[in-house]
Amino acid sequence: MKFLSIGVWIFIHLVIMPAPSHAAEAGKTLYASRCQGCHGPDGKGNQAMAKALQADIPDLTSKEMAKKPDPEIIGVLTKGKGKMPAATGLSEKELKDLMVYIRGLAKGK
Repeated sequence: MKFLSIGVWIFIHLVIMPAPSHAAEAGKTLYASRCQGCHGPDGKGNQAMAKALQADIPDLTSKEMAKKPDPEIIGVLTKGKGKMPAATGLSEKELKDLMVYIRGLAKGK
């Protein structure tokens, strides 16, 4: 059973999931069109938009963001949070690509 689990893990991570660099590039495009207006091009937050919305826009490059588990990031993307609307119309792959890009912002890449 242990070998099956390892085999399944390898299959998922090497065959099904896109390579991180490809996912990050695809995520960057999605970020630019869907997130950048509020979160800024560098992920630190657009302060003018925060003031206009009277909202606290989180810094996506923060250590706190880097600690968030992937399912939590996907959950915020799919359901929205506070004044942030849900990212509708995205496929599961697009959501994962966007998460990979956001994860890269948190790591300072």
